[in-house]
Amino acid sequence: REQLSLLERLSPRIETRVLVNYGLRDDRLLQQHTVNLGSGGFFLATEALLSIDTCLNFQLELSDGSLPLCCRGRVAWLNHPDWIKKQQLPHGMGIEFVDITDEQLQRVLSYLSQL
Repeated sequence: REQLSLLERLSPRIETRVLVNYGLRDDRLLQQHTVNLGSGGFFLATEALLSIDTCLNFQLELSDGSLPLCCRGRVAWLNHPDWIKKQQLPHGMGIEFVDITDEQLQRVLSYLSQL
């Protein structure tokens, strides 16, 4: 976005607190909450930061009465304690959806439309 001088992201994020189980392996998941969510990904508030471009598995606990949304993501950016990129956000990671199906994306969009 910065390189293209875009003022707004193409898929805006909506502030919402969603439980996320995430990690490098499915048998060792950490648990935190989102700060915001959009069709392209979410910001995860956490002190346990991973490196940019790290791929991870995650489960979003959307309150839509369905099973958790299981997907893969990529750490797109960090709000690191030593170099804060966005003052309005806590320490954490911007996660980009990587392997999201059309059905999963529709669940995210449906959830967001109810907020």
